Amino acid sequence: MENWKAQAEGALRNLAKDRQAIDGLRAQILTLQADMIHLTELGYGQPDDPEGAPSPRMRVLMDKKRALEAKERAQTAHVKQVDSVLAAMGERDRDILKECYVVGQWRSRTAIVLCLCQRWNISRSEVYRQRDEALWDFAYRMGWI
Repeated sequence: MENWKAQAEGALRNLAKDRQAIDGLRAQILTLQADMIHLTELGYGQPDDPEGAPSPRMRVLMDKKRALEAKERAQTAHVKQVDSVLAAMGERDRDILKECYVVGQWRSRTAIVLCLCQRWNISRSEVYRQRDEALWDFAYRMGWI
């Protein structure tokens, strides 16, 4: 299997997980922010030196928060890119990719193909051909080819 194909299939299969990961990162950021407010209220977040540098405890929390925010921004940008590429594709290509990799990934491949055969009144080989073309188009639009 070529690298672009594995990358495209992975991006589509992991789309729902990536969205959940973003929600998890946002929850962690809010927890750290609450911890920082709590430290400040207790007086532990106040600067230790006269120049106003944060305390070591506060610096650790600030660094963790910054790292999580960067990760959340990158993950969000990736999900938005995948969504915008899917939205820009033709309806049939988008449907076949979502059915094969996003929505229908919990069903067997045979069930997905047979469903698409019946929906569009085409052969199994035609479904596979259209899926491969749509996957190539997706990877091309993502910049992996």
